[in-house]
Amino acid sequence: MLPCFSGLTNYHDESTGRKTGLNILHLPAPLSALAGQLGMEKHTLTQLVDEIRATLIQARSRRPRPHLDDKVLTDWNGLMITAMATAGMAFDAPHYTECAARAADFILSAMRDSNGRLLHRWRNGKASVTACLDDYAFFIAGLTALYEATHEVRWLREAAALQQVQDTLHRDGTSGVYYLTAADAPDLLMRPVEAYDAACPSGNSVTLLNLARLARLTGNQEHEHSARRLLEGLSTQVRHMPGGYTMLLCGVDFLSGGGRTVVVSGEQDSPDTEALLTTVASAYSPDTCLLLRTPMNAGQLAQAAPFTRHLTHKGRTACAYVCENYTCSQPVTDPRELLEHIVKPAGGSLD
Repeated sequence: MLPCFSGLTNYHDESTGRKTGLNILHLPAPLSALAGQLGMEKHTLTQLVDEIRATLIQARSRRPRPHLDDKVLTDWNGLMITAMATAGMAFDAPHYTECAARAADFILSAMRDSNGRLLHRWRNGKASVTACLDDYAFFIAGLTALYEATHEVRWLREAAALQQVQDTLHRDGTSGVYYLTAADAPDLLMRPVEAYDAACPSGNSVTLLNLARLARLTGNQEHEHSARRLLEGLSTQVRHMPGGYTMLLCGVDFLSGGGRTVVVSGEQDSPDTEALLTTVASAYSPDTCLLLRTPMNAGQLAQAAPFTRHLTHKGRTACAYVCENYTCSQPVTDPRELLEHIVKPAGGSLD
């Protein structure tokens, strides 16, 4: 122990507040400041601290190591992919988007069974455990966010395909709500339906927003019909305590505003196309969905979102179509005019 610290302790008993004679090791200030307090040269103190750390690691190595949680979970990675893709788009930070894409590729390649169904867990090279509702909902949310950040049609295609799998396995045909477990899961006393948003949002809440956004991104109104059935099935419990359903209310807000889709049509990477894309990405508009149509991806995009087939640009000038309630405006070429469309509330209704 350093001479000036001899006899000093910093740990107090939690119940009595009395000193115990023990210490929790920490550096209360930068080494340069501590060196001055101790009357030492910084390099001398640095060397001493390094020696102390080496001694401590030797002592710690004799203890049993704590278990390492190194499993990969589909649902938690879905949340991460959503965050990374959204941040990459908002902050023009490609490294975030690249991280999201690598994670999504891993799940699609290593965490599905032979029938294309998601699996919940991967560890030591092996994926197992049948996916539950949260796995599908959170990962689909990540895929849609990843599409809007990268404009790679494959992410939108995978999101729509997995939503169909989720609907088949988890949706109740009568109420429209989604069970936590799949229809062919081993016999249980009951199949729970969870909608309450806690530290993590519920699978039903995320699904509501997924369906609403997929409807706008693909033009498939069946997704919106499913979203409205889901909301109706949960409406009674939400009315009793709306504060417990904050994520679900985000979906309600999207549906009540009607949502908006901006389709940018232009040459890939051209300055005018990038200007329109940046206008959408930089504006805070959570009820806006973004599609990019280029000569290179027009065919693929038309398969995933057929309504984009005729939303072309004239000549080499990029333009944007603002679509609300499944009807698209005349093309806009000025980023400032596009921004005016985006910031105004979208028209819609929950009726």
